[in-house]
Amino acid sequence: MVKHIARLMLKMNSWFFIVVAGLFLAVYIAPVYFSDSGTFTSYQIYDVVTKVEHQLDAFQDKNDEDRKVFVIDIDESSLAALASEYGRWPWSRSVMAEFIEYLSIAEPAAIGIDVIYSDPDLNDIDGDEYLNEVVTSLSSVYLSALRLPQHNDKLSAIRTTLLPNIDAKENINEDSTVAMLLPFLSGALESQRFGLTNFAHLLTDDGIVRHYPVAMDLNGYRIPSLASQLARATGVQLPRENQILLNYLSANENVDVLSFNATFTRLKAEDEALLKKLNQAVVIIGSSAPGLFDIKTTPISNETPGVIILASAVENLINNNWYQELNSLPGLFFLILMLLFGLIRFIKGSSVESADAIFIAMDGLALALAAIMLVASKNFADISFASHFALAFYIVCRVFQVIYNQQLRQGRLLIGHKGHAKLDLVCGSYHFETAPGNSHKLKTALYKKSPFIAVSSSIFDTDVGLLAEYASQGGLFYSIVPEGEGAKVQQDIESAIQKFSIGENKVMSTVDLLTLQENSLSSLREVLSEKLPRLLHLANAGK
Repeated sequence: MVKHIARLMLKMNSWFFIVVAGLFLAVYIAPVYFSDSGTFTSYQIYDVVTKVEHQLDAFQDKNDEDRKVFVIDIDESSLAALASEYGRWPWSRSVMAEFIEYLSIAEPAAIGIDVIYSDPDLNDIDGDEYLNEVVTSLSSVYLSALRLPQHNDKLSAIRTTLLPNIDAKENINEDSTVAMLLPFLSGALESQRFGLTNFAHLLTDDGIVRHYPVAMDLNGYRIPSLASQLARATGVQLPRENQILLNYLSANENVDVLSFNATFTRLKAEDEALLKKLNQAVVIIGSSAPGLFDIKTTPISNETPGVIILASAVENLINNNWYQELNSLPGLFFLILMLLFGLIRFIKGSSVESADAIFIAMDGLALALAAIMLVASKNFADISFASHFALAFYIVCRVFQVIYNQQLRQGRLLIGHKGHAKLDLVCGSYHFETAPGNSHKLKTALYKKSPFIAVSSSIFDTDVGLLAEYASQGGLFYSIVPEGEGAKVQQDIESAIQKFSIGENKVMSTVDLLTLQENSLSSLREVLSEKLPRLLHLANAGK
């Protein structure tokens, strides 16, 4: 396999690296045409920036007067405090009804209930009726609904026309049915004051919540999420896209979390400060209690309550603070830029050390640019994945180059090449004498040049190999070139070695030239077995 790769590289020359670059480019852009994802997307920078900003935000003072979204959290302390009066969860619906009645005194812009009421409580019909009366009388209350798997649609009796719709499209199917869990309360159903709260379809393979739905397309209708319903109640215009990339930092600054039990007590006491704070705000009632199983993984935490994610989406929509996801062009531009640099490096043969460093620096620059764009302009461009992809191209080509050079050094590539019936063998030895203290310096200089001590354009133009082996304080080498090139290579080798004569340091060389009459590996081995021992002796003897 190794030999075949090397021979292919010999045959294709520079076109080999161009083809590899083309393959990487094709793999990167293929999803644009074969899927809805645009390209492969990495949220590495988004996750890091979000987590860092969230941690830094914890040390900043916040202005309560700027809050527009409040979460009333049915937390563990509330469950424990109210257990003696209302029992274990789920409480009677009359508890929620009473809470909402007290809350309505503050006249919030919208009240969202992040609790699913899809079935009546047969053991507490009065509580259901009480909650329905409250929801019916208050036009600001919105409930939650769940979208069920699509394969259940044909079994459902719920018509799409019964659902809230924020943008009807053409060619709608009015007879279509959809599988959903709707709130059973007639006050919410008849006024269509409910929205979707599940978003599993937006999760990436790692299960991290980064997006939130604005709406879901169903049979020609655009069914809003609960976050959209609550934001729209404040008078804002919703975005055209069906999902937004959440800005959790903005939510940290503008969302306040209040305990259900403490808030209930203050509302009953008609706390003026609290009523003023909640006036014209969006209030979301939900739970952070782990026992209620509404916990998700986000960039800010592995245990983020679903109600906090919902509140983040509402805040982003109200304040127009979500992150805009740019298309694939910035990443594609950066990928092409790095591929071109890599091609220049492999085709022109620039310094390996400097090229490697520059390529790694370009990958780091892509990460920095993506982070700066996210923080400064609220635009997310997936440059980092493109740069990692280009880095993978560079690594692959470096591996191929190592394979190729290894085959050159072993003298395998031109042996049996149909384009050259005869080959010139240039072989020789070198020895150096140096002043005390300079031996290591000169040997290091020679080592850095190996295995290309003779820097000859004829060598590289014809894709031939040059091998340098060290013996004591000297070395020996051989180069295989097409017939007629040997004399020029011999001259170049001698010239290159003489350049290492520095001050009191003196480098001596012995170079022989021989044309191989038979183009075969066995012929080469036979000649080298005769030539190289003598040259090795000369190198060790310093002659």
